[in-house]
Amino acid sequence: MTASQEFWWLAPLISFLGLLAVVWFGWGQHRLKAFRLRRPFDAVLAHGADKPDEFVEMHVPAHSQVMVQVRIRPRTSYKQLQMVFGFWGETSKRPEPLRVLNTFIKKGVNREPSVETNPDHYIDADGYYHITTPTERTPEHTYVMEYVVQTREPGRYNVLLKIATECGEANPRSGLVVRVI
Repeated sequence: MTASQEFWWLAPLISFLGLLAVVWFGWGQHRLKAFRLRRPFDAVLAHGADKPDEFVEMHVPAHSQVMVQVRIRPRTSYKQLQMVFGFWGETSKRPEPLRVLNTFIKKGVNREPSVETNPDHYIDADGYYHITTPTERTPEHTYVMEYVVQTREPGRYNVLLKIATECGEANPRSGLVVRVI
């Protein structure tokens, strides 16, 4: 028996593995990354940096300014191109984000970046707060954004938290709620 007769299966196997590599690198890995980046992070709410309690539903008083801290824990690495924060509901009744406050900075320009002082921050016509600073996000870190929010009417308001990545729009794995009482 010759080597070509004994190893007849080797050429089809190498061809099949080559086809798999072409399909994976040309199409598969991009689809998998896009699928994973649809919900690439977990998010929870907190009342501030000095409070360890985390909530999926947070209670705050009506008609007051409150601190809403969003803690983001990436499940996969991604590049954040833009972050949008706000609340769903009727515009005249829902809470409104006013500015960002970084309580981890004691003094400095970046302690209170606002729409007036930072060109990467703006509030759109619907009242949603946008941050357009590109940022790398990696697992095993917790990233914190603290917003000063003006509450209005009592009610239960779902949090709008969207992140634009290189593969499109991303949402947290679970929904967040702020209950104004």
